[in-house]
Amino acid sequence: MTPKISISLIIASVMPLAASATPVVSSVSGTASHGQSLTITGSGFGAMGGHIISWDDFEAHALGSAIQNSSPITGPTWTTQNNDPAGGAGYSNIHAHSGNVAAHINWSGTTGIRAFGWAGQGPFNKLYITYWRWMEGNYSADTTICKTSDGYACNHKQFYLFGNSGGMPQGMPLIPAGNTVWGYYNNVSAIQGDWNSTNNINKIGLNYSNTSNKWSRWEFWQTLNSDPNCANGSNCDGILQYWVDAKLAYSRSDYKPRFVNGQWIDFRLGHMAHGFTNTAKAWFDDLYIANTLARVELGDNAAWDNCTHREIQIVSSWTDSQIQAEIRQENFPAGTTAYLFIVDANGNPSPGYPVTFSDTTSPAAPKPPKGLTIKP
Repeated sequence: MTPKISISLIIASVMPLAASATPVVSSVSGTASHGQSLTITGSGFGAMGGHIISWDDFEAHALGSAIQNSSPITGPTWTTQNNDPAGGAGYSNIHAHSGNVAAHINWSGTTGIRAFGWAGQGPFNKLYITYWRWMEGNYSADTTICKTSDGYACNHKQFYLFGNSGGMPQGMPLIPAGNTVWGYYNNVSAIQGDWNSTNNINKIGLNYSNTSNKWSRWEFWQTLNSDPNCANGSNCDGILQYWVDAKLAYSRSDYKPRFVNGQWIDFRLGHMAHGFTNTAKAWFDDLYIANTLARVELGDNAAWDNCTHREIQIVSSWTDSQIQAEIRQENFPAGTTAYLFIVDANGNPSPGYPVTFSDTTSPAAPKPPKGLTIKP
């Protein structure tokens, strides 16, 4: 695992011009080492349009302790579904994307449901959710051999959103029974049509096998349709996008994630590994949830669309022309150059601004205050 290494900032004397309304970074000030704050100045950042709901790199949690009732860096207390001692939902260093600690879910000995997150928040009609995930287990799409005592075949859900209208609307990225590819749906998906024509949003060849036993960053942007009675794929305006390792897997703006007049209030990461034969385990790191796309990222390419590795940075203040953010080097090696991006509330990224990492080590800055809220 790459150690956390301080970085020094190299400010380019000339930055490329961008089209009107596109965010542009013109200068950066401050000592850019891991955990320190940078002042990013430019134009076209717009309003943040929301706030950070949850953020945790899990480093402050004791190894082997339970997730239940633990406090993240920012946001509501973590609680669990089907909680038991820390071996089922706790903090572990067997795998960690950054630092030495990750949240760990072990579904062994359950009916297949165990997760952590929060309940009774919001309500929210839009959510940006991103995290790093390492998954292990013997998933099978063969419904004749992969069953539990109650008849369910293998069914894996990465997270589950519940709503405030009888538990609806719901939302989940999943591989349903009898399938191998990733998709997303509300749990009333039968109304929307079959899996392949309506709900299967995987367009880049992702399945259980090629997203297991390695760290990948998952990002989801979902907004609720304004009219619960709209027709899916016709006059609906729900948005659904997701990325894996900085690559867009699917994007649509005519989706129907809700069929009732409700909003999301509960989030559960890990949720279900159903029908695995006692081997399903996952590790999650650097979990970030916001109700806006506006954010700061570091990427491995000057062009946003060409990045294969991006790391989210933690914003503490945001205006149209100036942003304060805590730098997080994470897995960018010493001596390499990364590129700073401002993404506005509409999802438009700035041109990449070069940042070069050095070998100098400095003490990490204090953690930002818990419960930080950035007003739109």
